[in-house]
Amino acid sequence: MKSAKFDMPLLSRSTEWSAERLAKLSLVELKALQANAERLGEPELAARCATQATTLRRATLKAQKPTGSKPKPVVKKVLEES
Repeated sequence: MKSAKFDMPLLSRSTEWSAERLAKLSLVELKALQANAERLGEPELAARCATQATTLRRATLKAQKPTGSKPKPVVKKVLEES
């Protein structure tokens, strides 16, 4: 029995990683995926990971910043007795 050969085009690994799928990853997972992509010679995927990691960092920092201005210090007035 002969085995069937399929002439399927080899797709880049980056096609398997949609923007939505990358958005679900944590920063640690994105860094690991980026390192793997670089090691496996997938610069497009590595660049997409770097971009998503930057977006995630900025969103995290923005969420941590307090909104509005600094609270005004409370000044207590001392009543003078006359």
